[in-house]
Amino acid sequence: MFFAGAAMALVAAKPSAPDATNGGPINGVYIVHMKASPVVSYTGDIHGYNATKPGKGQKIDPLAANTLSYVSYLKGKRDEAVRKVRGGAKIYDYT
Repeated sequence: MFFAGAAMALVAAKPSAPDATNGGPINGVYIVHMKASPVVSYTGDIHGYNATKPGKGQKIDPLAANTLSYVSYLKGKRDEAVRKVRGGAKIYDYT
C-alpha cells in the first residue's frame, strides 16, 4: 500500500515497558511517527534526495525515481529508529 505520508511504524515494546500509570500504553504498542517531511510535501532539503512535492494541481507519482528514492530514505530512517527500541519489534509500518 502506498500512503503519501511520513514514515510511521507500530512497535511492540518489551514486557518491562511503561504502562498507562507512568506514561506508556497499556498494551505496550507504540506509534512511531517520524519527523521527516512526508512524500507529498518534501521539498528536497536533504542532500542527494530530490524534491517529491508535486506542483500545484498535480498528483504525486508513486513510481517516479525521486519518489522511490525518498521513500527508501524514509524507510531506512524509520527502521533505524525502530532498532533503537530495546526489545521492541515492529508490528507494521506505513510509508
